[in-house]
Amino acid sequence: MTKKESALRELRKLMDILKTWGNCLVPTLSDQKETYAQDRLNHFANYLINEEGMTIEQIDAEILALD
Repeated sequence: MTKKESALRELRKLMDILKTWGNCLVPTLSDQKETYAQDRLNHFANYLINEEGMTIEQIDAEILALD
């Protein structure tokens, strides 16, 4: 799995959390501290936009295409 695909899957998971539970605390990947779901979502969205050169529309389309 590529870093891009991992980020897309994490975004999908975070969007589901936000829909169900709101902006609750979720664990981070690196040091297991907690952060808010919205902050984590922003981190992955910014990675895809800045590092992968994707637009919001492309991110949305790729998330919908995930299996």
